[in-house]
Amino acid sequence: MLKILFLVCIAVIVLTFVKHERAEFGVLLKMAVLTVILLLVFGILQRCADGVSEIFALADIPVSYFTVMLKMLGLCITAQIAENICKDCGESALASTLETAAKCAILLVALPVAKELVTICLGWLQ
Repeated sequence: MLKILFLVCIAVIVLTFVKHERAEFGVLLKMAVLTVILLLVFGILQRCADGVSEIFALADIPVSYFTVMLKMLGLCITAQIAENICKDCGESALASTLETAAKCAILLVALPVAKELVTICLGWLQ
């Protein structure tokens, strides 16, 4: 996490100076920093995924639920990054539309788990 913190601080300082001189280089630098941060976050998420999969194995929860959870998390992160980029470029309407589309995609991914949950609850009632 400290790597990300230092990278962002340095990027903000450099971007402050670059924006006034050459705005187009500022956008490229921002995209490069975002890419590096995303790669670092993927490393963190991999360690989290390993820990959560151990917990799921201990609790004897099907792996398919974990897969759905990871897909939803990936959609959230990807949509948030894309939304922030849209907002940085002054495209708030695109950012809002992207947010709505991401919510719909997350709902679509979660439907099988919701169906299973309803089936389990109906089984308890009978």
